[in-house]
Amino acid sequence: MTFPDQKFYHKFCGLPIILLVLLPFLQLQADTEAGTENETVKVLSLEECISLAVSSNPAFLSSAYTVEESRLKTIEARSSFYPSVNLNAGADVYTYRQDEERGKSGAYSQYNAGITAHYYFYQGGKKTAVYDAAESVFQAASYQHQGGFQDLVLNVSQAYYRFLQSLHMEKAAQQALDRAEYYLEFAKARFEAGVVSRSDILKAEVERSNAELSLIRARNNRLFASGMLNVFLGRDVHLPIQVRDDLEKSEQKGSLEFMPLLSQALENRPEAKKMEAQIAAQESDIRIARSNFYPWISADTGVNLSGLSSSGTRGGWFAGISLSFPVFTGFANQARTAQEKIVLDALEKQRLALEHEIGQEVWNAYLDLKESEERIDNTAVLLVSARENLAIAEEEYREGIGSMIEVIDAETALVAAEESQIEAFADFKIALAVVDRVAGISKYAADQGDKK
Repeated sequence: MTFPDQKFYHKFCGLPIILLVLLPFLQLQADTEAGTENETVKVLSLEECISLAVSSNPAFLSSAYTVEESRLKTIEARSSFYPSVNLNAGADVYTYRQDEERGKSGAYSQYNAGITAHYYFYQGGKKTAVYDAAESVFQAASYQHQGGFQDLVLNVSQAYYRFLQSLHMEKAAQQALDRAEYYLEFAKARFEAGVVSRSDILKAEVERSNAELSLIRARNNRLFASGMLNVFLGRDVHLPIQVRDDLEKSEQKGSLEFMPLLSQALENRPEAKKMEAQIAAQESDIRIARSNFYPWISADTGVNLSGLSSSGTRGGWFAGISLSFPVFTGFANQARTAQEKIVLDALEKQRLALEHEIGQEVWNAYLDLKESEERIDNTAVLLVSARENLAIAEEEYREGIGSMIEVIDAETALVAAEESQIEAFADFKIALAVVDRVAGISKYAADQGDKK
């Protein structure tokens, strides 16, 4: 066995014998881990990535608990439609002293049991209003969860296509490096033949170094992108991942118009539906506040048993109806109602602001989509020209009528054109996902990701 240096050798020899015994097992574990990492990774489509994110993303799954909590509160609010029934029972032991001088004493037990029921016949419409408010809050939470689902779809789509973009960029960088190495070898051959000067070799070496640096950056960007996608999928950031490559498919080009998208957004956006539910809940809160202006009518009934022994108990029952009417509360009810109306007015203004915000988002997304479509066409022409220009520069260099500078310039232009086209395809795919989000268009089941 060889070691890097003598210092490391002395340290190694000073290790306890136990480490030497464990080395084969450590090596076996390392081989196992390496084999696990080298296992075939399933190629995921965008739909499969979204499905995995919906079932595994902890931030999204947590919002399902909020929806469930709101649903349970509707059950709690519905309880006021039923009478409340209470059962009570007790037993007491009493001691007494008959004669303090003689010290005689005695004791007896007291038993009692009863059942009572209470029910509000009328509370000025409060019971219905409380239930309607809870139901509206539940609807608002559901729409917020749906918005979170659409946000997750957008985030996964963006990470998915940025990852594909990084893969294409890495491939282009590798091809650029291969060409740079070819130019270097060709320059060396021409220099040895005495056709060109050494400056051509130096220029080619610089180009190869730049290409190597670009490849390093591209690989690192790919790892960044895969980590981001893994996070949205609820996976460990370092895990390997493979996705289906549909980056260059642009069959939806030119298929969307602004006004239909805006109409869909105002009708379908979860944020707009959530706002409507919040307004409905606030209207119910106003009804709750107004209920304090009306009389409350309730009924009570019950049965009681009591006695000094379980066999000698006596029973009785009672029933009654009561009415309560707030004559004067120091203007508290009026102030409460006015407060709830102010909150409703504020929500109405927020709804209008939200409609304007949605319109701006749809407009921006629509313009970004049209720009990305035009960029795809533009970069396609640019790429054809760049490839032809490089081919001409290479041919002229072979024939001795061109220079290495011209080849490098043409190579640089080709790399820029390839990167521009890759970025345009990725931006187009992401722009489509953004349009779907701002228009409230969901191609996937929004009821996924319920609380487990």
